[in-house]
Amino acid sequence: RPLILVTLGSLFTEDIAFFTRVTEAAAELGGHSVVAAGRSVLAPDLLARLQQRALPQATLLDWVDYAWLFPRLAVAVHHGGMGVTHAAICHGLPQLIIPHAGDQTLQARRAAATGVGIHLPPAQADRAQIKAALRELLLNPLWRQRAARLQTEFADLGGPTHAAAILVSHASLPKPHKLEH
Repeated sequence: RPLILVTLGSLFTEDIAFFTRVTEAAAELGGHSVVAAGRSVLAPDLLARLQQRALPQATLLDWVDYAWLFPRLAVAVHHGGMGVTHAAICHGLPQLIIPHAGDQTLQARRAAATGVGIHLPPAQADRAQIKAALRELLLNPLWRQRAARLQTEFADLGGPTHAAAILVSHASLPKPHKLEH
């Protein structure tokens, strides 16, 4: 069974219909969803409400360790937040992105433009469209190949170690003058 992450990140998590449609579509394709509901103060009882729905073929969690889970996934379905989008790229994982707010549409468009994900606008994200997008991401090997290629490009940039070295190299810049009273 392909393992599929389903998340709206940690803030804009209130869309129960999103979780329902995605897990139902994934189950129809033989997938098992790992639903990471988040710990949002805006939706404190979301996990309990999702548990009441008895989502098909789904493991419901409020939080998951991406470093542990992502190597085991076939696809990530999410909102286009920077954290999950970046994690999916760093793990060479195809993505279905259904943006909800903020800069998420931009992330979805970028993932689609690089060929590592499908951007599905919320107004089009019914179960049939989600199922069609998941089928494409799961069955067409080009998505995983392009995701692996972008993963390599990101890794070649040097990651946090290289970024830290750049910051340290700029630490020798003149310090601002102290203001005297």
